[in-house]
Amino acid sequence: MQIENPGFFAEVKDIAEKYLHDRILLAKLEVSEKLAVVVSKIYILLPLVFLFLLIMMLITFLGGYYLSVWLGAYWAGFGIIILLYTGIFMFLIYLHNKKLRNIVANKVVQSIFQTN
Repeated sequence: MQIENPGFFAEVKDIAEKYLHDRILLAKLEVSEKLAVVVSKIYILLPLVFLFLLIMMLITFLGGYYLSVWLGAYWAGFGIIILLYTGIFMFLIYLHNKKLRNIVANKVVQSIFQTN
């Protein structure tokens, strides 16, 4: 059995190379699209987080000062604020260890493999 077209294998090779090239290009485009979404979210969230931290710092100082005037001692007012933030910190560590770790990991994996 002979193949009548001597360039048959060369043609199949060219088609296979073109297909492989197109699949690689598609993978690159999908990765770049997901990366663009992540970068745009970071670009928006970073200034918002910075402003939120500045506002929270101001509220903390004002709350500590108000408590210190009300209690009559700076150490008492600012100590209460420190205890409040320490309690929040410990509560967040507890939540992270029990519940948040899996929820956040699942959301990250879901966003990576999300199809539009």
